[in-house]
Amino acid sequence: MVTFHLPSKDLPEQPAKMSSASGAPSKISFFKFLSFAALFYTRRLRRNDSSFLPKDRRSVQSRKRIGGTDRMSLMTRLYLRARCAAALSIAIIGFAGCGKEPRTYGGVLPDKVYGRIISLSPSLTELVGLLRATQFLVGRTASDNRPSIVRTVTIVANPRPDFEKIIKLQPDLILVDENLISPADLAKLEENKTYDIAKFRIDSIKDWNDAVWKLGALVQQYSAASEQVDKVAEAIRTAQASPLDPKPKVIVAMGGNKPWVAGTESFQADLVRSAGGEAIGPPGGKFVQVSPEQILAWNPDAAFVSDPPADYNGPAWSGTSAAKRGKIFQIDPDLLLRPGAQVQSIIAAISRELHNMEASN
Repeated sequence: MVTFHLPSKDLPEQPAKMSSASGAPSKISFFKFLSFAALFYTRRLRRNDSSFLPKDRRSVQSRKRIGGTDRMSLMTRLYLRARCAAALSIAIIGFAGCGKEPRTYGGVLPDKVYGRIISLSPSLTELVGLLRATQFLVGRTASDNRPSIVRTVTIVANPRPDFEKIIKLQPDLILVDENLISPADLAKLEENKTYDIAKFRIDSIKDWNDAVWKLGALVQQYSAASEQVDKVAEAIRTAQASPLDPKPKVIVAMGGNKPWVAGTESFQADLVRSAGGEAIGPPGGKFVQVSPEQILAWNPDAAFVSDPPADYNGPAWSGTSAAKRGKIFQIDPDLLLRPGAQVQSIIAAISRELHNMEASN
């Protein structure tokens, strides 16, 4: 049996710095110049000054005495008005260009900007860290421990939400995992209308991608969301570049000789499929306690577990191909059991072990 630990690195918590190279200031300065030019023409027109006109229009014959007052000729006035109108038109068009709609990322601009967020899920807290948005967190659960900076954030659930603490923190957004929160607690949270609630349910890699995009939009970290989704897609492409034939039968379990096994519609089963294996286990999307006899009947080729491999030493486990070949691998439970920030690393690790099994056959 092999003990296998994935590296657990803290993620960067600082928000990504944004920069602009649009050149807007130079555009505004240029059109300010045009506006001043238009004003200059207008002031000269009102002062009856034609000194700035072309030389062929500056002669004294271009002026007439009308009613005892020195006035510009009709043609000169029309000429000036045309020049002023052209300059003003250009300036107006330029300023209209400066007022274009802002460029958007991720499809649409958010309806709200959130600055005080409470996470009631360790997985969602990890994703907030993955998106470099921990500066917005004001509340968390007692189980939230990644990234390490969140340990300074106020605990508001252990394990159930403390509604009094939540209200005192005055959040504007609460993140909930529908796989973890009870319907009664969710209903009580929804009674308060002073904050928004974002609900997530992650049972597959697709759900994880959707959650990252959704959370990225809520904290306005579209670029970071795109980067993380791309990393997982690349990990899957790499894992499946050399398909295993036949695919090894794999279970994800916890509990040692009183095992709980991940359902075939769970997030953990999708990790196995993404890594190139065949996920076996009970139907459904949750961990289910099964009998030792059922483990023996499934006879997995490999098992990825959250406990030390030595805990899987009962008669049922000992009779499996996984135990006989030493293919029971331990992964940190925070990584294996959470759809959090290390998805691409887990896929790569499972794929590596499955391909090593094929190479050793």
